[in-house]
Parts: sequence; structure tokens; C-alpha cells
Amino acid sequence: MIMKQLFTKFLVIGAILLLPAVSLAQDSFPSFPMAFWGTAIINGQPLSSGTKIQAFCGSSLIGEVAMPENGTYGYADSTKIKLLVATCNSDILFKYLLSGSATALTGGSEIKYTNGFVAGTTVNKSLDFITIKSCDITNGLGNQTWNGSTWGDCTVKSCNTNYHQDSNNCISNSRSCSISNGTGNQIWSANVWGDCTWVSCNSGYHQSGNTCAADSTGGGGGGGGGGGGGNPPTPPVAPTIAKAGDANGDSKVDKYDFALMMSNWGKAGTNVCDFNNDGRVDKYDFALLMSKWGL
Repeated sequence: MIMKQLFTKFLVIGAILLLPAVSLAQDSFPSFPMAFWGTAIINGQPLSSGTKIQAFCGSSLIGEVAMPENGTYGYADSTKIKLLVATCNSDILFKYLLSGSATALTGGSEIKYTNGFVAGTTVNKSLDFITIKSCDITNGLGNQTWNGSTWGDCTVKSCNTNYHQDSNNCISNSRSCSISNGTGNQIWSANVWGDCTWVSCNSGYHQSGNTCAADSTGGGGGGGGGGGGGNPPTPPVAPTIAKAGDANGDSKVDKYDFALMMSNWGKAGTNVCDFNNDGRVDKYDFALLMSKWGL
């Protein structure tokens, strides 16, 4: 009887002693973390040292590390700093937290690790954050700005050659205009259109000052004799004298006029002694001289 009681007590004590071991066997040990390392840049430039790289599982923060130097958030060397991440049953989202900032940002497009959590593994993952994205705006260039959650509207950054910014668009630096039967263009200068400048006048017009004037139609022409289209002969011009017979123009008809007539006697064409303008110095001119003699 005594032996039976002792055996029962031994079983009870043994069961009590075995309870912790059974409990430990049933509970699993925590998973080892994953480790990440690599470069961290934003808009092509290295993030500055001190910036925190954070890892999220959904909305829960599961790991973070301060960047030890510009552009790096961990090292390949197993003995050096890395971003350690706790268990996650979904994609791991990476964000950056600037020094002195209260809100972690993802940049324009979220950076995720989608291969699933594997305890105890080390992954080299470069983080390329973007806060500005280029876009086109009506013959110009612009950008979209990331405000932390969504892309902002596209705004003009610069316009292509020969274009200028007009509100939120790029338009041509010149535009056509009409000026008094001609065509021209206006040139963009600073923030206003410049004056219209000439390019050409319409057919039948030519530029005259700041207008287009009609081309001359020429005037008809009259007569002029044949000659195969050549210029007609110039008619003789009567001598400019005070009166007929005054060959030397001294307002007297005397021996000096007579001497001039004798020296030109018989000559044809324009002549100061051709008083009757018939193209020859002859007796008719002599008669005129005699009629005016001494006057």
C-alpha cells in the first residue's frame, strides 16, 4: 500500500516537472528577420546621410535604419549595418524619412519588395525614389510634382525653341498678321507681342514705309514714232535768247550776232543762230537778224 502511494506521488511530481518542457515544445521560436542593403537615391541624386529608410508591412512599421552615408542605407559586409525587417505576410513597402521630418514619403512611385518574406535572408535592393516626373505640354516641356500622396498637375518647366509660355501652355513665338494688302508676323518679346513686321506684300503691291502701296501700272505713252521700239529722236530745242537775231544773248542785235551767224552758216541741228527753229542756219535766219538789226 505504501509503495503504491509513493508511485502515485512520483507520477504527479513527474507530470508537474514535464509541463514547462511540453509548453516550450509547443511554442515556436520567433522568426529571424530579413536584412536589406543597397543604395538610396532621389531624382537621380543620393539621399543624404541621416535620412531614415523605413520598411512597412501594410501600414505597420516593421523596420528602419538611418543612412550611415550619402546614398547608402546598408552594406554587403555581414558585420556592418543593414535594414532589418520583421515578419510580413504581404509586400514590403519602402519609404524615406528626411531628417527633421515627421512624415515618411514614398516618392512618385512606391518601391516594394514583392518576393515574399524569407526569414534570415539578406537582399541587395537599390531604392530609387522619384518626386518629379517629366511630361509634355503643347509643344513644350513640363513636370509633375509629387506632394507625398499623389502627382500634382503638370506645370510648364520650359518651352521648346521658338515657343514661349502662355499660362500653362507653350505657343509659337511668331504669328501671322495682315498689314494693308501685305502679310507679316508678330514677334514675341518678353511678355508681350511685338509689332507686326513685314514679310512680303501681296501681288501687285510693294512695301512703302509701313504699308503696301499699289505697283505703278505705267502710263500709256503716246506716240513716238516707229524705229523698232527705240527712243524717238529728241526734237531741236530753240535757243534761249532775249529775241530773234540776238545770237549771243546780250540783248542787242549787232555785228557780234552777225559774226556768229557767219561762223555757223549752213549748219544743221540745234544752233543759237537758227532763229526760225527749222534745224538749219540759212537765209531765213539772216532775214530775221536783219529785221531786228540795231534793236
